[in-house]
Amino acid sequence: MNRDWDKDIELCEKATRGPWREFTDSYGHNIGTKMIDPQLKAHAPVVTLAMSAFGSTVYISQVDSDFIIGAREALPYWLQQYAELKERNDDMLKVLERIKADIDEFRSYIDIEACESVEDQARAFNELLRAERKRADRSEIALLQLQESIVWIKTKHEFEWTYEPGIGEVVYEIINVLENGTGVLEGKE
Repeated sequence: MNRDWDKDIELCEKATRGPWREFTDSYGHNIGTKMIDPQLKAHAPVVTLAMSAFGSTVYISQVDSDFIIGAREALPYWLQQYAELKERNDDMLKVLERIKADIDEFRSYIDIEACESVEDQARAFNELLRAERKRADRSEIALLQLQESIVWIKTKHEFEWTYEPGIGEVVYEIINVLENGTGVLEGKE
């Protein structure tokens, strides 16, 4: 079901102003606007069609009738829309909280006082990220060189391990850790 919000709000605006209340008077059961005279308990204008105890008819205006009829479909529709938008808004608020936490963490890495604007903070953080990337690249190169050195040691000096008990096992352990992330000596003491 789709509703036209502009038409629904127009129905609301054309209808007799509220708040509306239910009342029973000498003409029967009615819905009308708030009381005008508390002593007489008179309500005006009546917005619903009702039959009095005497069988006389109380007529409703066309705009009020349209409003009541339209409200039956419009209110559930807009309440559903509200619920969906509220859920989406709640999800976005959670994302916003995560972003705020990221910003707080980001600010912990730079000197906020030295930055005059958000753009300066972003530049400082980007410089920090570039420096971290260079450090990570250097570490990766060093790790590759270490792996190559261990392989070289393994192939060129395998015969020497027979003279140094346990050395071969240690070298193989290092190789396994570097190549596979697990070692054969795990759990051994």
